[in-house]
This record gives sequence, structure tokens and C-alpha cells, in this order.
Amino acid sequence: MQGGHKLLDLGCSLAQDLRKLVYDGAPAQRLTGLELEQGFLDLGYDLFRDRETFAAKLVSGDFFERRIKGLKDRSFDIIHAAAFFHLFSWDDQAELMRHALRLLKPKSGSMIFGMQNAVDEPGVLRHPATRAGEVYRHNDASFEKLVLSVAKRDKLQVDCHAAMEEVAAQRRVKLVADAKVLRFCITIR
Repeated sequence: MQGGHKLLDLGCSLAQDLRKLVYDGAPAQRLTGLELEQGFLDLGYDLFRDRETFAAKLVSGDFFERRIKGLKDRSFDIIHAAAFFHLFSWDDQAELMRHALRLLKPKSGSMIFGMQNAVDEPGVLRHPATRAGEVYRHNDASFEKLVLSVAKRDKLQVDCHAAMEEVAAQRRVKLVADAKVLRFCITIR
């Protein structure tokens, strides 16, 4: 992480992406991972056999909680959110986006980036196993609308770029057979 930047990986799972960053030379003390389930973090330590040596900060907590031990508002330059926002309803995504934007340092260039599932025609998909019983599936335009509406409400100046890509047929899940990948970058102006 050049220039002392600090990165948060939302929904880091086993923290494999953070481990790759450290392997590539990023200072571990500038990396933080947040995962809802402590069990995933423990599995990561077991899989990589680095419980005593991996120095990135890994936090178990629910991102819907306003205060999570180990996370302070305005403390990150970069937030990575892969396969995260699409797990929730529109309203929940707005709340999570608001929280993520609060964690960014209020300076030009601070960013949230990642990827998620997307579809050509955005809308609600009922899914009983989710927090709200539904998820909101975006296309590039609806995702940008969500982000910009949150930023406007919170009086933030941001740029949001989102682009959809096709997914190879063999990688599609039956539930989301029409899924595409949406890559996004949200930057503070």
C-alpha cells in the first residue's frame, strides 16, 4: 500500500485477498479484514497455517452495527467489497453503502471498489435465506443511482463508475442464470 494507505476488505471470508496483498509486498499493519463469521477467519488461519505470523487485523462483526470494535469512521483510504452488496435489499445496500462511505477518509481519491453479481434488468429477487427476505440485483445504472443517492443525502461529492461484464455459462448459478458481473469504483472528489 503506497503512501501509507489503509485498506479494509469487507466480507473478507478467509482473508485470502489480504494474504495475497501481503505476499505481494503490502504492509500487513495497513490491512484490515471484516467478516461476519469468526469461523471463516479461523478457517483462513488454519488453511494458510499463519495464525502466529499473519499481521493484518482481522475483525469479526456485523457491518450493520454502527460501531464495530476495530473499525473507526474516516480511517480507511480504500475499501474493497467483492460479492458483498448484492447480498442485500435496496434499503440494506443503501445503509451499508452509507456506512462504508463513513469509513473512508474524507479526502480526494479515497475509494470503494469491488465487484458483484448484476443483471440486465434490475429488480428485487425474493430470497428467504437473506436478511430482508429479498436481494436487489443491479445493473450499472441502478448501482450508480444507489450510490449517488446515498452520497447526495450525506452531502458527499463522489464519482461512481460501474461496468457490467458477461459471465461464462459454466460459472452461472441456477438461481442467477442471467447473472453478469458488475465491477465498480466509487471515489471521493
